[in-house]
Amino acid sequence: IVMLLCGTREWPARDLISTDEHQDYIYIHQDHNDWVSKVEWVPEIGLVSSSIDSTIKIYDFVREKVINSCTHHQKAVHSFIWCSAYSMFASCGLERDIILWQGNTCRRIGELTGHTASVSHLALDERLNHVFSLSVDKVIKVWDLRNHRCLQTITQDDWTRTEECKPHCLMYDPLHRRVVTAMNKPYVWVHKLVAQDRTGHMDSVKGALYNATFDVIVSADESGTVCVWNIANGTREGRFMKAHGDAKLTAMCFDKNERRLVTAGGNGTVYMWNFNNGSKLREYAHGEEPMELGTVMFAADEKRDSDAVYAAGWNCKVFVWEDLDDDSDVITEYRSYEGHREDVTHMAAFTERQLLATGDYEGRITVWNLFTGEKRLSLFHRAERYETSVERLLWLPLKGRDGKGAVGSGASGGAAASYEARRALVTNSSPMLLLSCGGDGLMRVWLIGSLGKLLCTMPAAQGKLESVSAICTDREHRFVLIGDTAGHVRIWDVSAGVDISSSEACRASFKERVHWRPHKAAINSVDVVPERDLVVLGCKDCNVSIWTLDGGCLGTLGEDAWEIDDVRTWRDPDGEDKVPPMDEAENLYL
Repeated sequence: IVMLLCGTREWPARDLISTDEHQDYIYIHQDHNDWVSKVEWVPEIGLVSSSIDSTIKIYDFVREKVINSCTHHQKAVHSFIWCSAYSMFASCGLERDIILWQGNTCRRIGELTGHTASVSHLALDERLNHVFSLSVDKVIKVWDLRNHRCLQTITQDDWTRTEECKPHCLMYDPLHRRVVTAMNKPYVWVHKLVAQDRTGHMDSVKGALYNATFDVIVSADESGTVCVWNIANGTREGRFMKAHGDAKLTAMCFDKNERRLVTAGGNGTVYMWNFNNGSKLREYAHGEEPMELGTVMFAADEKRDSDAVYAAGWNCKVFVWEDLDDDSDVITEYRSYEGHREDVTHMAAFTERQLLATGDYEGRITVWNLFTGEKRLSLFHRAERYETSVERLLWLPLKGRDGKGAVGSGASGGAAASYEARRALVTNSSPMLLLSCGGDGLMRVWLIGSLGKLLCTMPAAQGKLESVSAICTDREHRFVLIGDTAGHVRIWDVSAGVDISSSEACRASFKERVHWRPHKAAINSVDVVPERDLVVLGCKDCNVSIWTLDGGCLGTLGEDAWEIDDVRTWRDPDGEDKVPPMDEAENLYL
């Protein structure tokens, strides 16, 4: 690779020389073994060059050396393009497939398969993330980088002028949105978007979480399809499929900085992803029988400056992997927390107090030290009808500094208290509240200190045979939101604190703000968008919808389009059309 040095204009023209006295050019590197086919400067990566020797080199001008080499091609490389939206390269050559690989790590992400001859040229539409490819048999294909699908194929029969049907080169004009090909003169193809694929999920949605780092919603369904949505307008920005192969995806969560996605599968696998481009970053392996893992979470130990991934399921154990900062593709070292005799159905953590709660199918709740695995106490569901299983768990801090941090005991920290003040209140040794929802449709409120005490039991799910299938709270712990298997959502306001002086006072502290039925199938996931006070619901009916805390509806992702700052574009901003809950079920065992 040679870099020409630009100097003053000289006349007449002369040959370029490079001597000790005068240099017109300098050698950057000589790491290629054959002809160099393309050189391009990528600001985020460095100087990238491809060669007939089947490699692509990345040169760093600061360190003055080649820092990465892509070796995914077996034969000569003709061209490559860089997509900054997904931080990936697409490269082509004598092979018929276009290879996709990550720019920083050179990990292979996938391939675009469909050409029947070698691919010679590539071009990119950065606005829609479409790739245009030209093969040596003069076939042009248009690809979508979000789902790796071929959108259009242009053959010799599609040309208006048959004398131009065998182009030798191709480029994309982003200003006028058109593809330009040339044989002996340019030929222009106008790039028209006939129909944009905005569809989402075809299977039951297992999770739908708001990501504050990228201001998007990430959803995943049982078949392993992961979608990334723009919350500002409801459009889909990315998608990848078959996250766990033929096994079903069962649970998901973000890492500490919300830059990576962790998923668990029905075959006992746990993977970490770059959800923006579908690149699998890491696998967390265990040596136990490959049984279903139904719950997964990520926790950061700030004191030890250590992060960990937790997963549990049918093995009756909690698996813990340290999230190391190295480049390991597979993490095999793990430890396990043992004590359950039945399948672990759910778990919840409160990292500020190093608390982990796990619940199982027989109704046992175990509270652990989150980072050491030390057992602190055990609780049991006492159910007289249907099921004793623990379906969902949620930690809720008391806002007072003493164990009587309730409304009637003069506790401070109402709805106006700052988030920092609330954090200070929960980092001492005061008791905590643990909410557990059982298979009987009831929610139990426990006071967790040195011992565990049941404060009250209250109806949660709506319907005699229904149970709670999703639960969450907002970051300031002002509201508790639950979804049930009949499609209901109930929101309680607990911003004034929870009175723990009696069962009646505790139950009365959960002031119902709204209760409605947004879907007719189970609510599998519920999350809150901070600052905007919106609710994201993932449902068994394959839909992800967005609502307000009062039951107003923005719309359904993949079906509706809106401008989030313009309520006139929302489907039902005032909640006038929200479906009321079913008839109240008789809860005879309160």
